[in-house]
Amino acid sequence: MVVKCEIKFDNNPNGIYFAGQTLSGTVELTFDKPKKLRGLILKIEGFAKVHWTERERRSRFQSGQNHHATNQKIVNYNGREDYLNSVTYLIGGPEGNQIEVEPGTYQYNFQSVLPPLLPTSFEAKHGHIRYLVNVVIDRPWKFDLTYKLAFTVIKQLDLNYENPALRIPTKVEKIDTFFCGFCKTAPVYMAASIPMSGFVPGQNIPVCIEINNESRIAIDDVKVSLKKLVCYHSQTPKMKTKEEIISVKEIRSGEVRKRSKGKFDQRFAIPPLPPSNTNYCRVINVSYEIHVTAKVSGLHVNPVLKLPITLGTVPLSSPQNNLNVSQQSSSTPSPTGNLLTFSDILHPQSNTQETNRELPPPSYHEAMGSAVQLNEEGEHSMGTRTFNPMYPVYSFETNQMMESTTTLNHELPPGSVSDSAIIQKY
Repeated sequence: MVVKCEIKFDNNPNGIYFAGQTLSGTVELTFDKPKKLRGLILKIEGFAKVHWTERERRSRFQSGQNHHATNQKIVNYNGREDYLNSVTYLIGGPEGNQIEVEPGTYQYNFQSVLPPLLPTSFEAKHGHIRYLVNVVIDRPWKFDLTYKLAFTVIKQLDLNYENPALRIPTKVEKIDTFFCGFCKTAPVYMAASIPMSGFVPGQNIPVCIEINNESRIAIDDVKVSLKKLVCYHSQTPKMKTKEEIISVKEIRSGEVRKRSKGKFDQRFAIPPLPPSNTNYCRVINVSYEIHVTAKVSGLHVNPVLKLPITLGTVPLSSPQNNLNVSQQSSSTPSPTGNLLTFSDILHPQSNTQETNRELPPPSYHEAMGSAVQLNEEGEHSMGTRTFNPMYPVYSFETNQMMESTTTLNHELPPGSVSDSAIIQKY
């Protein structure tokens, strides 16, 4: 049976939609000769799904013996949350009567309004938030054939309507000592700061690092990394959470010799990434942190500073605009009621457009390392499809986008002490 199937989105070749907008397109099927079908079904679905396995030990008491027997069992943890589940019969109906379709090309239009609170598309090792258009050919006495095309949904996260603390500079500090034999070394003071904690992909994150190493242990390297923290929540066989920390980007700064001070000013641009997600999905949560790690010589534990940040889809407005964004009504674009055009994607409507009037609209880029095969095990699919969600990336001024490292490193005089004031101990 030779069947050609093609799904196209109207005026939106990349298939990118905001939650609350209208999904629309066409299905084009070509049959090379007469075919007998029970139905041609169009399914539009959206769901979040997690799965992982763990090896667990279980012990049981053996009757008549004075010991317990221990065995291992593989436990499958699963979780799912459904958001869309639309089924439309393009040919036939649920009663399943057999129909003969003549050879030729057939075209069908579809349209569906996306709910306004859909979580953003996401793909990871142990789970995903995925949206699909499926065309299913129900064949009598044969396996069904399925053709699917994924599309990206973006839930707007306008940083101007989030916690006002995102605009405030953040600083974390730490003092560590190390053991050399039975004695403690002099302290190592570390501090890291960022001017705010709300960013968008394409934006530069400036990180200022100060280290006062009074110890006799050299710091071989100072590393700054952007971490994506993913929490998967299972529902069966019981509720459990699995955490995954993914290193997205990493920059090395340099060394700080023993009894020396070092200062590093780092700048790096945020790659295409999904926004922070903690509200709209119950089985997958995504958050971000900046980690500053001092790689210490020898077998000592490396000190780490962690600065939580929030990634959004609309950047914080410039302070000079002096607009009271808290009086605005909503950060979510209202459904237009019209078919989504590609211009709508490139120029999304938002109540905060005036607050970022000097900033060009974002472009859309595929996420790093998120490409997946859509064909599932046991499924008879027409063709092989890969999918990689796309996220908005802003283009800031060139001089702001350059990644750089500025280093200042000098030795301490004998007997000097740390001049730190407020210390947050870990």
